[in-house]
Amino acid sequence: MDEEIHMQFTTLLPPAAAHAGTRRSHLLIDADRPADARYQVSASTYVAGLDDEPVLQVRVKAGAGWAIFGLDGEGVLRAAAWGRTFAQALERWADPMMSFGLAPLRETYAMLPPRDTHAGPRRSSLLLDHDDPDRAGNQLSAKRLNTSDGELLQLRIWTAGCWTQVVLDDALGFAAFAAADTEKAAWKAAQAGLRARGWTL
Repeated sequence: MDEEIHMQFTTLLPPAAAHAGTRRSHLLIDADRPADARYQVSASTYVAGLDDEPVLQVRVKAGAGWAIFGLDGEGVLRAAAWGRTFAQALERWADPMMSFGLAPLRETYAMLPPRDTHAGPRRSSLLLDHDDPDRAGNQLSAKRLNTSDGELLQLRIWTAGCWTQVVLDDALGFAAFAAADTEKAAWKAAQAGLRARGWTL
């Protein structure tokens, strides 16, 4: 019988020195300080195209590279792009978004932790697009997963009433992607995809 391997994880949080209230940080990181972080995650909502369609943009920095993902108002992943710099990744991301008629026009909200979140060790692991969690239309959290086969970054996204799991490898490539009506079902599907690709969980 194969030995069961337990996966360890680190929940990404705002910087330890981040303020609460109106000065809270828009970053989730896997260390206390941005300078020490392996991963940085942030997100914004936009309106795009001629009909002002909502778009969720998720940004990930790891090592010397950037990845940017765009989900439409139905929670569908429309574009993903990578680059050595943020500007390069953004330019590469904008082109496929434009091909769908979803060129971002203006940012509507830089996603932040809940307004009443604590600073210091009790800071929130969520980024929301509204100060009131009950009124948020988009939610993002992230974990760094340490497996026997290497490191993964799990992005958990709730948008348009749907849970999306995006799992990236240490080069910011797609390791798994799944969407479902519950977080548990989406993660179960993502785990199946990871195992199919040889990851031990």
